[in-house]
Amino acid sequence: MQFSRIELDAFAASTSMMVGNGESALFWEDRWVDGKSIREIAPEVYALISKRCRKRRTVQQALVERSWISDIGGAPSALALWQYVQLWIRLRDVQLSPDQDRMVWHWTTDGQYSSSSCHDALFQGAILSGSWKLNWKSWAPPRVKFFIWLACLDRCWTSERLAVMSPGIGSSKKRNKGPVDEIEEELEQTRPSKLTAHQQSSQRQKTSAVRGKNIHVSVKNLQYLEYKELRDMNPYLTPRNNRVGDKRFHNKTQKEIFYEVYVPFKKGVAPQHAIDTGKMAASRYFEEAYAMCGEFGLYPIMELNKDYDIGLIQQFYATVHFDSDAAKTFRWMSHERLLESNLAKFGSALGYPRLPGVDANGWRCHDSSFSQPREVLENLYIKGWGVPGKSADLLPTWDIMLRVYRETIGPKGGNLDELHLYEVDLMANSFAKRGTGEKLDVMDYIYNEMWSCAMEKKLPSFAPYIMKLIEDTWVDTCQTSLLHSISLNVTSHEVKVLRTNRHNVPIEDVAPMDEKPPRWASKLARRMRQIFCLTSAVNHRQYQQHAEAKKSRVRQKSIMRALSVDVSPPGSEENITPEAEWVSQHGMPLPPDGLEIKSPPHTPPYPGATSNLPPGWANADPWDE
Repeated sequence: MQFSRIELDAFAASTSMMVGNGESALFWEDRWVDGKSIREIAPEVYALISKRCRKRRTVQQALVERSWISDIGGAPSALALWQYVQLWIRLRDVQLSPDQDRMVWHWTTDGQYSSSSCHDALFQGAILSGSWKLNWKSWAPPRVKFFIWLACLDRCWTSERLAVMSPGIGSSKKRNKGPVDEIEEELEQTRPSKLTAHQQSSQRQKTSAVRGKNIHVSVKNLQYLEYKELRDMNPYLTPRNNRVGDKRFHNKTQKEIFYEVYVPFKKGVAPQHAIDTGKMAASRYFEEAYAMCGEFGLYPIMELNKDYDIGLIQQFYATVHFDSDAAKTFRWMSHERLLESNLAKFGSALGYPRLPGVDANGWRCHDSSFSQPREVLENLYIKGWGVPGKSADLLPTWDIMLRVYRETIGPKGGNLDELHLYEVDLMANSFAKRGTGEKLDVMDYIYNEMWSCAMEKKLPSFAPYIMKLIEDTWVDTCQTSLLHSISLNVTSHEVKVLRTNRHNVPIEDVAPMDEKPPRWASKLARRMRQIFCLTSAVNHRQYQQHAEAKKSRVRQKSIMRALSVDVSPPGSEENITPEAEWVSQHGMPLPPDGLEIKSPPHTPPYPGATSNLPPGWANADPWDE
């Protein structure tokens, strides 16, 4: 089940955890430290914990050999280090007991939950009003009382409400100039009148005819042109609609867009990752693509790492309005605050300051109203393989570039096997502009794709970049940090290491049919390669964990010395054994050096066969990256 942040905060304020054996209490999430959670005690440390660890690490697991320290990832700030030390001091004397963990409900004296206490808690601080007597104590029939009660709550089943709750009922007509508040019209018609019966009947017919033309249509069912016309209207030119109960939205339409268009997406936002450029630079496989990324100016956007709140990103797309001015200004709602920015400020936040001049910021892909045909991508595919417009069988360099684009300026959440619309232009222009020294106008591409997401009801994209924009704009507008103003449900923006893919060999380079090797030889060679790669990978990762553990102990001791805390004498952590020596002593044994499976020199043997690496890379180290 999914809950809003307000509901989660209300539950957290109403409960705390009494720790016994620590088997069920969550170390990072539950309020078990003197009635507070780690998030409240050390928010900067909490922000460095992955979402998976937060949801799984119990108190018992975390306190064993202080394994909670290993959950902390990323580069801690000075404030995070100070909070870490305070947290460490606070937790060092915690002792577990054999009793079971118990959750305490604050609204009862015995700490046990009851539905009546929960109901009473909802009305804490409320002021009772006697206006209910005007309706429920009147002499009107019960059906009239219920109608007036529903009308006061705006819960009458009008066609407008039916269209929202049950698409297809009452929504056969197209909307004209927005929804009609039908309940007010009904109440308007019930006023005492001196018209004759014939005049009253005629008036009702006219009202019904007008109502029929303005039946509300769900925004989810609007066609593209109708929806675009709705989004093009600037909602911020009029005062905020106070009848909208949710203060996060300026009017009722924004609320409908949020709940009908964006909330139903299963993924929430398009998945994106920061890219480990250091690994790319160290591998020959990525050499040409890495140089091209530098030529096009993609390094800042590839390395930008920012955690985000999915709810804030969906609210951004539901409320954003793009102006048509030269500065490309746009406004949106974040939490309950109206914010404003433009393309230049957005670019500065991401490391791409805008330069004056039409072409000063690089080449663009959205200058034309229509994208190029897929046939322009023909030169990007392995000879004899691939279909233009498909993501499979691209040449190694362009396969890497497509993966880089989809993790940064062109994220996708749907069909990854196809190249759609301006993704074709992006790849084709990259092929044409390589080696010229011209940069890509990154911000123009992101801005146009953001506009497309908002107008075409697509899965929200650029969540890390929009979160960076929201935080910077919030500080400029409110003079305070966003994290200190509202509670965030943070989703981690992971750093990704691009893998070395296997590629087909051009058909013209394959061997004749009569030189096909024995099947047992190719199978055995493949199995031996897999065993070697698996063993090397396990040894390498074990060594990385060994080295990181020593570095962690050194950092911890240096912090404790700075705070005048007693530290044990220096040990072996100051000296990290070289990887080759450590693997020879502690790692898994590799296959014998003399073991070699030979196969005929021509592989693959027939058109359609595949090899592990492209031509020229047959002798490359599989762990070169």
